[in-house]
Amino acid sequence: MVLKDILTIFPQVKLANWQKTVIILGIFLVLDLAGLTPPITTAINRNLLPVKKVWIGGFNQVFGFWKDVEKLPKAIQRIQDLELRLAETSASLAELESLRRENEELKFLLNNTDRIGERVVLTSPIVAFARPAIAAGSAEGVQVGSAVLSRDILLGQVSAVSAHEARIALLSSKDARSVLAKTSLGTMGLIRGDGKKIIFDEVAKTEPLMVGERIITAGQPQIEQNLSIGRITKIIDSPSASVKQAIVEQYVSFFEVPLVEIR
Repeated sequence: MVLKDILTIFPQVKLANWQKTVIILGIFLVLDLAGLTPPITTAINRNLLPVKKVWIGGFNQVFGFWKDVEKLPKAIQRIQDLELRLAETSASLAELESLRRENEELKFLLNNTDRIGERVVLTSPIVAFARPAIAAGSAEGVQVGSAVLSRDILLGQVSAVSAHEARIALLSSKDARSVLAKTSLGTMGLIRGDGKKIIFDEVAKTEPLMVGERIITAGQPQIEQNLSIGRITKIIDSPSASVKQAIVEQYVSFFEVPLVEIR
């Protein structure tokens, strides 16, 4: 109470700040000599304890947050490293899958001895360009007009040849040569492309056509008989037209097979 009473006098007495400081220090010195400071110190510490806890807790949170911020660049780098490794692993798996498919295709071809001969060239499709191509050319024996096959399915013909590369005109291409073909029941017609679809054209009105029917080659120069082309998915029989047509769907795509035969 003495300290409180003394402090209440300060507003009534005009003293400089340094004078007030000297008086307060003198009072604490007297109280200390009298052995009265421990209770005051204990009371002050007790009142300041919650404040100290709040400050310490806040400091720990700020310190922890700063530590997390310091770790952030390393975490980002770690994530980037993991993403890079994942991309490399995915690329390796894709390459292994491609090699597996090529090995299966080679095994299939080798098991069919009638496929192996001087006229057969095995190569990979090139799908990175706007026009279909293969990684073989005149140096490998590829000729313009040669048939492009996958497991006895006719996909198209070679349209242009360079030393180690050749362009392919798929059956769906407008530039592809017409192919003489027939259905499994013997109905004759021509296979041509409109740029998007394969059309079985020039079929006589009286000849039978059925959806799901298989289309095969009838044989002509550079294209042997009985090669699969696809199956009929739609029949077009316009009353005003003199012939019938059918839309043909192929069993495989040139852009999906790992290897093709050039005959």
